[in-house]
Amino acid sequence: DDLHKDEYRLLAACADHGGILWADNNTDLCLTTTRGIGLKAIGNAKAVIAKCHNLGYITCMFNGNGSATINATPLGMNMLEDYEDQKEAGIL
Repeated sequence: DDLHKDEYRLLAACADHGGILWADNNTDLCLTTTRGIGLKAIGNAKAVIAKCHNLGYITCMFNGNGSATINATPLGMNMLEDYEDQKEAGIL
């Protein structure tokens, strides 16, 4: 299956920044991350993160300060590369 645009943006942000930060108890951090992946609402970002996690595209490593670092898995990186190849070829 192809990635949805929001899934693509999440995986691209992870790849571009070596992971992204998330903390459910920190609205400012969540909003910064949400905007960084091109979304407007924190709830939308949570849904995309949950979906990508369930599909095995990302991992969440919890930090000692209550935040988590989200990184793309090898499967997520493969999906990202496939999406970018299809986009470059004009398929998407």
